[in-house]
Amino acid sequence: MTSKSQFVSLLVLASWSLTLQPMAQAPSYRPVSSGDLLGGYVPNGEWIEVTGHAWVSDKGVFFNFNQPSARFPMRVDIANVDAEHSRRLNSECGSLDQFRGGCWVTIRGQTGLLGDRQGILARDVEVTPKR
Repeated sequence: MTSKSQFVSLLVLASWSLTLQPMAQAPSYRPVSSGDLLGGYVPNGEWIEVTGHAWVSDKGVFFNFNQPSARFPMRVDIANVDAEHSRRLNSECGSLDQFRGGCWVTIRGQTGLLGDRQGILARDVEVTPKR
């Protein structure tokens, strides 16, 4: 049979060990240029912050250098973006394609494969005025 003091000691020890476990930290985002990102110079798994042109269509969310860019756009997964930021992105950046609308955004997230191409797994999307 365990005495009350042994039980209390065990409880204190267990509580103390839990406080020493590392807490989840927010990732540190590395600013990258949209040219480096779209040019394939940023490896998958990087936590990034990038600014450029984005638009939302019935085919998904896309990112590019600028609205009139001829470069193939990059897909953006916004499943983990805050609901309010996601609503703002959808309402302000909706467009059939990049040439008829969209908006200027700053995206924070992680690079990774979306299908068979590199994309951005966004954590935050901030609609910003074009500079």
